[in-house]
Amino acid sequence: MTDYPGHIPTDVIQKALLAVGPGVAALQDPYRHDMVAVLGETTGHLALNTLRDRIRGDPEGYTILTERPRIRLSTLDLSKMAFLPDGSLGREYLCFLEDNRVTPDSRADVKFVDNEELAYVMQRGPRFTAQLTRLAH
Repeated sequence: MTDYPGHIPTDVIQKALLAVGPGVAALQDPYRHDMVAVLGETTGHLALNTLRDRIRGDPEGYTILTERPRIRLSTLDLSKMAFLPDGSLGREYLCFLEDNRVTPDSRADVKFVDNEELAYVMQRGPRFTAQLTRLAH
């Protein structure tokens, strides 16, 4: 187990208990991203290991895991994104942020994943790509 800022260490029983409440809440209201996030963090260990191993196996993925870049408000130029062509990834991402009144910084940090590298994979992988996947629909 590794510690990282914001990490809350939990044992198997605590993870199981944490999965039940958020699991029920997420089923009742799938828009409760906070509950979906806790459910994923407490039950997704095997999937995260598999995803991390696949990322590591790709040269570009390995670089990402090594450098750990993050998309934050401080790394985006929203004014330039506003002038990108309609349908471009940058413009659609900006529209998504504005329509949903969120920012890249409004995603909650991972807390319950007991490995720093897996926590990064969770933060960057499922949480961020879920936003980008919505753009395609």
